[in-house]
Amino acid sequence: MRHDGERGRGVPFGDPWMLRTAAALATARLRPGTLLVPVPRRRPRPRARQVATLDALSGGRVVLGAGLGGPVEGEAFGEPTNPRVLAGTLDEGLGPLARYWTGERVTHHGAHWTVEGAQLLPASVRRPRPPVRTGGLSPRDPDRAAELIAPYAEAGRRGGAGAGRGRGARRPARPVPRRVEAGPPAC
Repeated sequence: MRHDGERGRGVPFGDPWMLRTAAALATARLRPGTLLVPVPRRRPRPRARQVATLDALSGGRVVLGAGLGGPVEGEAFGEPTNPRVLAGTLDEGLGPLARYWTGERVTHHGAHWTVEGAQLLPASVRRPRPPVRTGGLSPRDPDRAAELIAPYAEAGRRGGAGAGRGRGARRPARPVPRRVEAGPPAC
């Protein structure tokens, strides 16, 4: 299923977003998602629309795995492959993605993307947004993961179902660490 020359040549495969949609419509509990979507490879608005549409069709079950993508993917299409450039594009692209999913107008001026008052409707079903998971091996990856968790911790602090209702009420979320230490798995 890769576009890396000989290995995937001549092997038919479907569009991954269409296949996820089919799985979402055929099931009630499956969380359609991605192992890794190379966010830097596409502008944030079309990516946000893909995820919001799948989120609506699945009833709020979508999960987005976001990452840089491999260098082989970019080389085949003449796209940037420098990991620092891709990491900067990923970091910057995650902000507009999250804001698009609110349904409000988005204005963003960054090193890689510029957006002026664009709006994406319908907004995502999942609040505060669909879950975004990321990982990797660079020193920046644990910080990126902690930042992605922050909106969920904030939602927990404001209280969800049962907040402030005595026995059985949810406790506020603990503060999110600004730095998450990660290392190789223990043997």
